[in-house]
Amino acid sequence: MRKLNIIFLLFFAGVFVFSSCNSIAHKKEIQVGQNNLQNEAEALVGFIEKSSDFINTKAVPTLISASDVNENAGNYLILDIRKNADYVNGHIDGAMNTPASEVLRFLEENECAASFEKVVIACYSGQTAGYVTSALRLLGYGNVYALKYGMSSWNKKTADHWLNNISNKYAGQLELKGNPKNTKSDLPILNTGEKTTYDVLYNRASVVIKEGLTPAKIKADELFENPNKYYVVNYWALEQYAIGHVPGAVQYQPKKSFGTKTYLKTLPTDKPIVVYCYTGQHAAFVTSYLRIIGYDAKVLLYGANSFMHTKMKSEAKLGHAFNSSIIMNYDLTEGEEPSNKVVVKAAATESAPKKAAPVKKKKKKVEEEGGC
Repeated sequence: MRKLNIIFLLFFAGVFVFSSCNSIAHKKEIQVGQNNLQNEAEALVGFIEKSSDFINTKAVPTLISASDVNENAGNYLILDIRKNADYVNGHIDGAMNTPASEVLRFLEENECAASFEKVVIACYSGQTAGYVTSALRLLGYGNVYALKYGMSSWNKKTADHWLNNISNKYAGQLELKGNPKNTKSDLPILNTGEKTTYDVLYNRASVVIKEGLTPAKIKADELFENPNKYYVVNYWALEQYAIGHVPGAVQYQPKKSFGTKTYLKTLPTDKPIVVYCYTGQHAAFVTSYLRIIGYDAKVLLYGANSFMHTKMKSEAKLGHAFNSSIIMNYDLTEGEEPSNKVVVKAAATESAPKKAAPVKKKKKKVEEEGGC
C-alpha cells in the first residue's frame, strides 16, 4: 500500500470519516477490508457521493480571483502549469512552475504544501487549472483553487489566450427549442483492478491528471461542424438555455444534475459528451469528474464565449462575457525560478538550498508568512 499520511475510514455500508491537515489531504491511507468491486463505477460514484459529492455542491467551481491572489500571494502556494518559456517571460511573483501532469506528484512529495492557506493552480485561461483542481478536490485536497480566467486575468501581456478565442461566429445558428434528456441507463464500465474504492478513485484521478486536457477538450468549430456526433450538455439554468443553445444541446441544472438520484445516468456511455458553460471553467471541473468516473467527456473550450460572445454581452440574463475589465494588469516577474519568499520542503528530507531570485519588474514585497 502507498505510503500515506491521512487516514480514511470507510465502511462499505456508508460510514465515511475524513481527516486532513490544514484542510489539504496529502497522501492517504484507507483502512478497509477487501471490498467487492464487481462494478467499480458504481462503487466509485457511491464513494464520492457519500464523502463530499463535490461536483454537485455550491462550492464548485473553486475559482479564485486575480485580486485575491495579488493581495495574499505570500500566504498562498501558487503553481503555474504553463509552458516553461511562458513562465519565464512573466509569472506571478513567487509562483512555481510545474507541468499540469506533475501537480499531484508535487503535492504528494512536498509536505509543506499543506502549511499554505491556499494552493492556487494557474494556467492560461482557467480551464486546464479547473480540470486539474477538480481531480485534486475529489482526492481530498480541500483548499486547492484554480485562478479564474487563468493568467489572462493577471496582465495584458498574458491575456492572449482569452483575447484570441472570443467569437460570435455561431451566434446565428443557435437553437431555441428544448431537447429531452436520455432515459437513465448504467454507468460506464471501469476496470482498474484496484482492491478498494479509494484506490479506484486515486487510479482514475491520476490518469486524468497525467493525460491532461488534450483528450478532453473540443473547440467550437469542431462541435458546430457536426453537433449530432456528440451528446451536448448545456450547463446553464433553464431560463438561459431558452435564450439559445448549441443545436441538440440538453439542459442540465448546474451543481445539481450529476448525481445518481438526479440525472447522472442519463449521460450516454456510447457517445462522446461535450459539456459547455459560459467560459469553459465550470465545465472543465465537470468534465474532469465525468472522465474520472469513466465517461468520454469533453469541455467546450472558452464555453459560449467562443461562439456567441456578442450575444452574451447584450443579453442581461447571460453575462459572463470576457472583457478587458477582467484583465487586472498586475505586475509580472521574469525569470526561470520563483522568488525566495516561497519555501516548500520536500517530504521527509532537508529543505533544498534557496535559489537565486529572478529579475523582477516590481519592488520586492516584505516577506510574508506561508513557508514551512
